[in-house]
Amino acid sequence: MASIRASFTLSSQNALSYPFALEAQLSAKADSGHNIRSKVLGTAQGADAVTVAKANDKTDVAYVYVRNLASEKEHTVTLYVGTTNIAKISGGEFAFLPAYPDLDYKVFAAKAGLTVEYAVFGVDDTQAKLG
Repeated sequence: MASIRASFTLSSQNALSYPFALEAQLSAKADSGHNIRSKVLGTAQGADAVTVAKANDKTDVAYVYVRNLASEKEHTVTLYVGTTNIAKISGGEFAFLPAYPDLDYKVFAAKAGLTVEYAVFGVDDTQAKLG
């Protein structure tokens, strides 16, 4: 079976009273996925929001990545599930999460027309009816 790898480093010399460096790596099974760039027309939850991960597309976990391609920090996109906002992603920032596979993950933008890059990987649920 195919796999994906992700790594993350968070470090600073002066954000705390001491320097720190946190690192994490992930290797996970994945036999399907997608990587897309899309304009976000929706400026609130609901109509015109972009679905970045569709419920029941993956079996155990959906690895969801969302990056805001705006250059201005104040041009944010919001990642949400149902009616709950779960991440505010400023221009130039990203989010990566191992997500529950039975939920829809969507984004809306502070300003219509912002572009996001998103990807979802995992083990395909062959029983899923997505259309």
